Amino acid sequence: MSMVRSRRRAFTLVELLVVIAIIAILVAILLPAIGAARRAAWRNSCINNVRNLSQALHLHHDGHLSFPPGATNCSATNNSHINTQICIGPSWMAQILPYIEEKKKHDAMYVMMEVDGNGHTPLRCNAGVADTSTPDVMRCPATDQGTAFNNSSYTTGGLQKGNYAGCWGAGNYSNTADTSSETTNGVTTGSTHDGVFYEVELKTVTTSADAKGKWKAASNKGTTFGDMATDGTTKTMVISEILTSSAANDGRGAWFFAGMGGTSFTAKFTPNDFTTADKIVGCSPDPKTPCTAITNEADSFASARSEHSGGVVVGFGDAHVQFVPDTIDIAVWQAMATRMGPSTEPEINMDDL
Repeated sequence: MSMVRSRRRAFTLVELLVVIAIIAILVAILLPAIGAARRAAWRNSCINNVRNLSQALHLHHDGHLSFPPGATNCSATNNSHINTQICIGPSWMAQILPYIEEKKKHDAMYVMMEVDGNGHTPLRCNAGVADTSTPDVMRCPATDQGTAFNNSSYTTGGLQKGNYAGCWGAGNYSNTADTSSETTNGVTTGSTHDGVFYEVELKTVTTSADAKGKWKAASNKGTTFGDMATDGTTKTMVISEILTSSAANDGRGAWFFAGMGGTSFTAKFTPNDFTTADKIVGCSPDPKTPCTAITNEADSFASARSEHSGGVVVGFGDAHVQFVPDTIDIAVWQAMATRMGPSTEPEINMDDL
């Protein structure tokens, strides 16, 4: 009996090259889809973050009968907002820490405020506890958080950065700062500020033992829901996105820092307008965060910016969240930024955004 020995046939070089080419084509098709899915996931995560921050503001309102101020100027003899304050209270973002499951950081901040006492001194943060990390809800996964902001008035360890900021209106800092005369309750109230957040000027020291140092927060002296009645909470912009700077001397994105670009932006220009530079005191420009360094804080402004393609995530006064395109009409964008807009401002149709 003869035996027939079978031979295994190997791939030819041509067949191997065809297989490799097919795999390369499939990878080329799938990679953009995977990238798009990742970007969509990042945007959804960002939307959830802004929603959580918006809801935290509502919880603050429930407890204090107002949103927190954008910033407080607790200087004794100098209440000018033109970058000459000698006493600045916590940012609005620092004041909502208990409502985003960061009570430990909030308590550390208040301990330091109490240690500082009632002197008109700059607010410092308990370095190593309160400001050495950024809560996840303040970080957009689509971008990085840059280098910590080094400002010796706040901490020696550097202020960490995030990606969200509160709306200070449609102009620059001087349009939002409260510069009118003081009222009997110890806080000035005027009509110059047009955004949900603005600087509150304190002159009266609260001397009660339980308020020692803590009066600098002015937690109950911010915007109320009633203040948004003219435009309506559904059409009043409260929070949007910002990009952080990689420079240590640039405070943009520093969530404990109440200055322009830190936890504040304005709608002076449309979102993601990279042709128009921010104007910030002591900033450092780069392609993602263009800026012009200035010395007068009254002229400062910072625009909403994001790494999302085509727009930014925005949270409104009623805590609903929308993705607003870069192509939004500037008049509509600025109307959304005001809480008591003039009668001449355009009607805002939310369905068109």
